[in-house]
Amino acid sequence: FDKTHTIAANVCYRYQTRAVSSLCLVNNPTQRPRETDVCLINEGKPTGNSGAPLQATTLSQRASGKSEITFTFQVENKGTGSVYSPDLIPKKECTDRANEDILDWVQVTIKSPEGLSIDCAKLNNGSQGKVRLIKGITTISCKLDTSRLTQAAPFTSEVLVHLDYAYKTHFSKQITVENVG
Repeated sequence: FDKTHTIAANVCYRYQTRAVSSLCLVNNPTQRPRETDVCLINEGKPTGNSGAPLQATTLSQRASGKSEITFTFQVENKGTGSVYSPDLIPKKECTDRANEDILDWVQVTIKSPEGLSIDCAKLNNGSQGKVRLIKGITTISCKLDTSRLTQAAPFTSEVLVHLDYAYKTHFSKQITVENVG
């Protein structure tokens, strides 16, 4: 008689997501917008991501002071696997039970546009640190000090977000061993 078996495997690997978006910058972001402005301060911005399971999404920005812009984005697990701190890979143990302390942690690094000072509360008031996903998502808000900018008219500049993490997926397949006798 034939016998059916299930073959299963956990696969853990290091992953890095690179996301890019354009911010609208100006020395005094509280000034009224003009028809000739090339961009708007208070609006959502499109975000491009590498084809990774963890993505930076829904970036928006707003003026938060005479020389300050706040931008906010979400880090979201768009895949079907589990996110772990990059510390998982050296541990060489790809199971949930052994790694609960590093489950849902991701290392975030933000490259500030124009070399501006950046302050993200969830990133220890800096531009890099570890954050925890809750139900596959977290929101990060950052402040940019625009006082060093000399341009009176708004202009666009790229902000880069790097996400560094380990990712675990599970595969299973049923096979049938046929009796040849």
